[in-house]
Amino acid sequence: MGFMKSLYETNILNQLGEWKRILDSPLPSAIYTINPTKRRIIFVGIGSSYWAARFSEFLWREYVNPDCISLQSYDFVRSK
Repeated sequence: MGFMKSLYETNILNQLGEWKRILDSPLPSAIYTINPTKRRIIFVGIGSSYWAARFSEFLWREYVNPDCISLQSYDFVRSK
């Protein structure tokens, strides 16, 4: 009987390849239509995605516009 990986293990093991794929991908063209001076950007995530949202928030604040926030997804659902 062979060893069976859970979906969780499979997802964890695939993360390095997925990050490489994402970082090697061109930016979506719609990103250039965002006007950060007219709208507040909200980065949302939970678990490890929350940390991706936090890093994205930091980079957005640093290089695009300081008016943005990041939230845990359950905070986002509960906010108005």
